[in-house]
Amino acid sequence: MKQEISSILFYIQQIKTEQFAIIAEHFSPPAPVELLSKIEFKLDLQQKRIGTFMSFEFHQNQKVFIKIACSCHFQIEPNSWEGLPQTDSSITIPKPFLLHIATITTGTARGVLSCKTEGTPFATFIIPTVDLTKMILTDAEFALK
Repeated sequence: MKQEISSILFYIQQIKTEQFAIIAEHFSPPAPVELLSKIEFKLDLQQKRIGTFMSFEFHQNQKVFIKIACSCHFQIEPNSWEGLPQTDSSITIPKPFLLHIATITTGTARGVLSCKTEGTPFATFIIPTVDLTKMILTDAEFALK
C-alpha cells in the first residue's frame, strides 16, 4: 500500500550550508552563465530522518564562479515512519514526498544564496525555478542496515 504525502508527518530539524564559495576571478561578463544542480537523499535509520542535499554551481566558460550546497534534515514522525513501504531489507520513500522536501530544500538554498551575496555584484544570481520532476524520477529505496 502506497503512503500518501499528506499522511507523512514531518518537521524540519536542521538546515545547513554545506558549502559556499564565490570565485570572482572565474566570472567574466558577458559570457553566458550555465547553472548545474545536483540532489542527493540520505536516510538516518536510527533517528528516522531523511536529509536532502542540494548543490548548485554557476558556470561561465566551464569554470565555477559560485557554488552553494545546502541540506535540510527532516524528522519523520514515528507513526509515519512505520507506515513507509518496507521489506526485510529496504525502506522506500515515495516520490511525491521526495519532491516535496526537495522543493523545501531548493527554496532554502535560494534564500541562503540571496543572503550570502547580498550587497555584492553577485546578488543578481538567483537559483531559478527548478523542475524537480526531471531530477527525481522514482521512489527512493534505502537498504536497512
